[in-house]
Amino acid sequence: MSFIWRMNGSFYLAERVRVGTEWKNKIIRRATEDEIKLYLELREHKYITVYMTCDNPSCDRSVRTTRNRKMKLRTEDPKKGRLEFVYCSKACREKHLSDLTAKG
Repeated sequence: MSFIWRMNGSFYLAERVRVGTEWKNKIIRRATEDEIKLYLELREHKYITVYMTCDNPSCDRSVRTTRNRKMKLRTEDPKKGRLEFVYCSKACREKHLSDLTAKG
């Protein structure tokens, strides 16, 4: 699988290859203007700041995070087999967990 690699201020289309026991980047060719533009747009898109609401139903506060982190939090981790929850504070998390255990 190829990817855009920035080296010495220039952009290249490269791929990871195994040389002996090491992985190295092998340059395929210089990246085109369209590939560079798309790469920069996608890179910027990952770091846009977004707000998520606190997962405690009785709380109306928001938590600031990056779009990339939000996507990771809101998709199920196949290794863990569960979702992660976001709280605005430790006190809010503990209150929500105590409410859940009291109902159960």
